[in-house]
Amino acid sequence: MMMMMMMSRGCAIVLLCLVGVWPRARGGVAAVTSAEDPVGCAPALEYLVKHNVAAHEHLAQLPGQGSEVCGGGVCCVPAVTEVVREAGRASLSQVVRATADTLHAALTSHRDTFYGVVESALAHSEHRALNVFQATYPRLAPAARQVLHDLYASLRVGLTDPDDRALENALGNFWDDLFPPVYHSVLHARLAPFSRRYTECLRDAQRVVQPWGIIPTLVGEPLLRGLHSARLLLHSLDVGAQVVDTARNFPIPSECADAAARLQFCGACHGALAPPCTGMCLNVARGCLAPLAEVDGAWADLAGAVGRVQESLQAVRLAHLLHQLPDKLSEAVMVALERGPQLQKKVRRDCSTPTHEESGHTAHHLPPAPVEPAAPAGEERGSGRVLESAGAAVRAVEAAREWWAGLPEAHCNSLATQDTHCWNGIRIAPYTKTTAGVGVSAQKYNPEVRIDHPDTSVYTLADKLRGVRRLVLTQLTWLPRSDARRRHNEGQADGSGSGVEGRMEPRSRSSSSSSPSDDDDENYNTYYDDYYNNDAGSGSGEGGSEPNIIAEETNKTSSVTASSAQLGSSVLVLLFTLATALYAFNG
Repeated sequence: MMMMMMMSRGCAIVLLCLVGVWPRARGGVAAVTSAEDPVGCAPALEYLVKHNVAAHEHLAQLPGQGSEVCGGGVCCVPAVTEVVREAGRASLSQVVRATADTLHAALTSHRDTFYGVVESALAHSEHRALNVFQATYPRLAPAARQVLHDLYASLRVGLTDPDDRALENALGNFWDDLFPPVYHSVLHARLAPFSRRYTECLRDAQRVVQPWGIIPTLVGEPLLRGLHSARLLLHSLDVGAQVVDTARNFPIPSECADAAARLQFCGACHGALAPPCTGMCLNVARGCLAPLAEVDGAWADLAGAVGRVQESLQAVRLAHLLHQLPDKLSEAVMVALERGPQLQKKVRRDCSTPTHEESGHTAHHLPPAPVEPAAPAGEERGSGRVLESAGAAVRAVEAAREWWAGLPEAHCNSLATQDTHCWNGIRIAPYTKTTAGVGVSAQKYNPEVRIDHPDTSVYTLADKLRGVRRLVLTQLTWLPRSDARRRHNEGQADGSGSGVEGRMEPRSRSSSSSSPSDDDDENYNTYYDDYYNNDAGSGSGEGGSEPNIIAEETNKTSSVTASSAQLGSSVLVLLFTLATALYAFNG
């Protein structure tokens, strides 16, 4: 009998030493002396105190009946039942929040970086425009300075404005605002500025008079495409960050509070401080976080959408468009100067005789501002920086997809993969239960968690992400569908498809294979102009005229064919009539 008691005490000492290694390795409060711990719960109490589940005073109440959540356990008292449950809920919430915060910070950082690069390109374009106007039109430059500043300020605002037409309105207002000072410098430079009423009339008449020729169209269409692409990327990243921020507060069901408590703390209530088994951890995490995995597909749609936007940015080369914008604006002013007499007739028809402000105004006669030094070439030509920051943002969105469905694995990857000496929910032993799959439908037979009513608020998040995809596909209709081309080619290879999508694919001069390189500034002006000259008649679905031409030629061919057929029929009838008459005559 004495021998059995000694062996029992020896086993208890060995077990206490083994299970005491884990909490001390993780750090804990000072160990309680064995004299104060008649049942050997001191190491377990250290772990519970560290996680704010128990207090040192509980040691004097042991052995206890244990927590209801944990199915008993002499190292816990019944009073800690609710505390253990809330601690379990908090442990899962902390997993979601900590990782979501990291993801949100990454998306926000890439969004801010991209906006900063585009804003820098706008700033350098504005800087260059002021210098070009000062050097080319010194008399006009003082009045045009504010108009140029307003243009670039409106473009910056338009990048994040909820109004889809903010960018178009910014360009339209610019051409309206620029016409009065240009018209004044052409024909009335020596007189006082126009009156406010006459200036408003000139602004309204600009769109009818069209003093700039076709340049606003040649400038506006590619520039708006580039700015809209940048706006779409910023919007996509904003929505992605908002969705992650909302998921950060994902509600943990009460069933999961109990399951997480059994996983994380109930081992300590039983005096078993081995880490949880990996299989049990995955079952609890996958069951409790299953609704988040349902967003994975919608996040894939977001990743595809931002990839599409990246393609559009590669096609339009936004930084080059902004770099060339000052020269195009200068060309527009030159066109108006050359058409001065014609403009005067049209303007007087709409606005009558000019009226001027009272004398004393010298707004157009201010001394010219000094020409500022040109910005460094590397800053002016920022296509590489725009595309690089856009690519980094796209990669961040693609990498974030792993978070939604892979959060349980990320939560449990710190545990040993071999479930041999671990807490399996009952004792320290291997975990032999089946591991559930990923997603809500896969939790039907989860052995650790049964949730009667899974949270459905995540489907609202999925709808937001799919809304971004719909917006991108709606606004980037001008960009060729690379996936449609691939499916069309595959259909031709195996002979299984008609290739309708491939035939409907619009042509574009903006693809990387036909656009000049970033360093090819000599050919860029030609490319900039030819882009829309060719596109205007390409019949690519952007208002081209080729389908009408083909229809006209087809109609002409049909008419000629019909006329020839009618002529042939008439000749045959005539010959038949003559033959009949000759036969009757000879008879």
